[in-house]
Amino acid sequence: MGLNRKGRFFRKGIERLERFDARGAARAFLAGMRREECSRSADWFPYTLLLRSRYRELSEALKTKPRTGYTSYSDWWFRFMTGEIDALPAATEGMLESDNYFLRIYGVWRWSKRSGIRDASDALREKTARGGLTFEMHLEEKRAGVYLALLEGNAPNAAKYAWANLREYPNHSETLVDLFEALSASGETAATRALLDEKAVKRLANRDLRVKYLSSRERYRLGDYAGAIRDLHRLLLEFRHHPLFRYNLGNAHYARGEKLRALISWEEAARCAPLFERAWYNAGTICQEAGDVEHAATQLSEAVRLGKRADAIYNLSVSCIERKELDAAYYHLARLPEEGGKYGAEAIRARIRELLVRS
Repeated sequence: MGLNRKGRFFRKGIERLERFDARGAARAFLAGMRREECSRSADWFPYTLLLRSRYRELSEALKTKPRTGYTSYSDWWFRFMTGEIDALPAATEGMLESDNYFLRIYGVWRWSKRSGIRDASDALREKTARGGLTFEMHLEEKRAGVYLALLEGNAPNAAKYAWANLREYPNHSETLVDLFEALSASGETAATRALLDEKAVKRLANRDLRVKYLSSRERYRLGDYAGAIRDLHRLLLEFRHHPLFRYNLGNAHYARGEKLRALISWEEAARCAPLFERAWYNAGTICQEAGDVEHAATQLSEAVRLGKRADAIYNLSVSCIERKELDAAYYHLARLPEEGGKYGAEAIRARIRELLVRS
């Protein structure tokens, strides 16, 4: 028995995606939208643009499509890759409300990572208990297994499932996205290093820039700072104003001892995202290391205003002391906890005494 006329092009699009023919899938979904007015085709069409890194076209597609259903997955990655980090919670919520089984699992995983919650079992039960959840591709079901294992804290199993998916779907960039996440969670180094050197991985990374991002992240984790810098420069050709990519670039330069380049990258990250507290903190701290206490105080003041973290307050206090602004130093001292090791009040008092004697 053939497919129903309504949705015939949608099924063709899904079949193309199973073979990772994103271009053919896009044509089928467009036909479904125009000739059948099929809402599911409209829901999946943005995904074909994501897989091919067609971000300008994806931006236009998302303007006309409610960010629900499978569009919420494309929307999440679009927001992340274009630097709209503040929009990620809403995109995650879209996945959590979807009727797609994989999206529910993936949404819970994203939510748990953002919230810093290690045990997401209650949220997982709540979001998957309702019946009627479906999936369109076999690959979705297999991908769900990877993220279920990650949610259960079993990174080795997640990596095992991800390797199996990569063998079955070697040309599908999603299998690499999942494998990098699983290997990172497991702390694996040798397998990750070998994977990054594979020509097929580099080819997929040039086609799907999400893989390029994960490559840069993993290269940094492995200490390949030069490789991370190369990947980040490629990403910044496409996403010039991405604060996280510029911040990561600064971290990689700093790890190589290239402090001026690190400072430039962190200051650019702060300009791209004025609420990026860690960018201000890093820029201020490196100015402080270089003896530029004026710039250090300005940037650290912004970091303290945004985050009020102990390390930023500590460094700002030191900057105030070095500028002979002792009242300001004591003001910041009062905001620190009595116990706090390096960043506690007693550590600041000792630093004040040391600097006063030195001056």
